[in-house]
Amino acid sequence: MNGPLPGPFRLNPYLRLVKYADRHFVYDARTSGSPLIEIPTRAIPENEYAALELIRDGGFLIDARGRDDILAYFAQEGIAPTLLDAFVQQNFLKQYRSPGQVVQHKVLAHFNSLYAEPDAGSAVQAPAPLDESEANLRVFGTNTFFNLPPDLEPAGCQVGLLGLPHASLNMSLGTELGPDLLRLHTRSISWFEVYKHGFYTEMTMDDCRPETLCRGAVVRDAGNLARWGANLTDLLESVETVLARDFFAHQVYPIIVGGDHAITYPIVMAYLKSVPDLGVLHLDAHSDLFFASDVVYNHGTFLSNLLQRTSIAQVASFGLRNAADSRVGTMNAIYDKTNASDRTRLYSLNAVKQMIANPERLESTLRALSGRPYYLTIDLDVLSERAIGGRVSTPLGVGLEWHELFWFLAAAFRHLDIIGCDVVEYNALNGGGADPRQLNALLLLLIDRLAGNNRRRRALLAGSGRGKSGVS
Repeated sequence: MNGPLPGPFRLNPYLRLVKYADRHFVYDARTSGSPLIEIPTRAIPENEYAALELIRDGGFLIDARGRDDILAYFAQEGIAPTLLDAFVQQNFLKQYRSPGQVVQHKVLAHFNSLYAEPDAGSAVQAPAPLDESEANLRVFGTNTFFNLPPDLEPAGCQVGLLGLPHASLNMSLGTELGPDLLRLHTRSISWFEVYKHGFYTEMTMDDCRPETLCRGAVVRDAGNLARWGANLTDLLESVETVLARDFFAHQVYPIIVGGDHAITYPIVMAYLKSVPDLGVLHLDAHSDLFFASDVVYNHGTFLSNLLQRTSIAQVASFGLRNAADSRVGTMNAIYDKTNASDRTRLYSLNAVKQMIANPERLESTLRALSGRPYYLTIDLDVLSERAIGGRVSTPLGVGLEWHELFWFLAAAFRHLDIIGCDVVEYNALNGGGADPRQLNALLLLLIDRLAGNNRRRRALLAGSGRGKSGVS
């Protein structure tokens, strides 16, 4: 822009304001579902936030005002006059043109293009400059989960989303693209709008009204933990460091998006250092339960590694459906050498479907697991190949449908103290693609339940005088 615009001005109709995680933010109402926006999501000082609230409440969204009128209003309300041009430059206030002026401008531009004399000195006309007062001022929004601001600090948040883009085997190549692809899926939703109004779901209804999810939940996108070129030891140490620094230290419950199922082993190892009585709730088509004399780090061994290398006392696996496997020796070895019979509870896909069809059995099974905190790990191949569109590393035909998964999870959160989770094995290179709406709904349900558990845990700790440090 060359110098200050003369006006009149009107508040940008797409400007939105929100107080979130002890900070003040502006964002664009079109952020949801659109990569191009006029107002990038960002934090602003409290005085600018208060000034924009006054401008909005003063009718500037409807009425256009001249520069002198706006400055008089600013003086009346105690707003610094320098904010006028700052707000115009940031596109919070837009120069207003009436509908008649817009039509006139387009008509004149049309006839000028028809009858303008060609430039005698050049065979090619120079292109017209971009119109800086309209759509060409738009920018690309940041690719974050649910369009969250990328620079939130963990303090004050209840849930954090962390991407772990890692594939441990050739057959799981493609899962390292999972975190950013799932971010793209969630770009159709603005978290600030969810925070203010929530979403409702009919998946958990049983003769009741729809449930509202996530209203008031304070969430951050913690980015990706990517260690390209690092050796395995460095990667495992990085997982522990990031969880301790950005989650456990601030009592933030994580949702970790993989990546393949190998990532669950170092995550649970990190948890056990703070929560030695932790249990694991495991949803998967495969048990991942085979003996090896050493730790074998791949997407099919997280559970056998935990049983051999830790004192974890309770793992409950649901949805298993491996029909025939020749590795009888390694299966027997894990039972003989790790006391797996007392430490694991395994339920087939058929058993889970019967539980879902018989709610009393499901409730009693989950109640029997209660009494300890749990980490939830969801391998998306627990879903049917049709439900997930084949977009997992090892699709296995029939499985849970989305409505069954939601029903099971709602029951699990009712009975178990779940303090973190992961969603793994979303493989961008396989299948025809899953329904993004269902994947988004899964993340929303997990966020809602973890945020509720987090609030209750903080209230208990505050009541006991123990503060907010630690993950349990």
